[in-house]
Amino acid sequence: MLCPRCDQQGQVELVVIKKTGERVLRCDECDALRQNGDEVMKSNLVDFSTYVAQFGVIDTWDEIETINAADK
Repeated sequence: MLCPRCDQQGQVELVVIKKTGERVLRCDECDALRQNGDEVMKSNLVDFSTYVAQFGVIDTWDEIETINAADK
């Protein structure tokens, strides 16, 4: 799935936030994030770093695990 936020330059991937175990969809280009199951719209995307900060998670690649690209 291509990301609508960065004009479809990035791929949307299913990732797990390790600290919470939550599965979310994240663009590998612009780090836009949406909860898995939400409709893909610019209006419901948030920055990855903003979202994970509420859980005390530092915005680093070590804090997430990529499960797969959402379009596979």
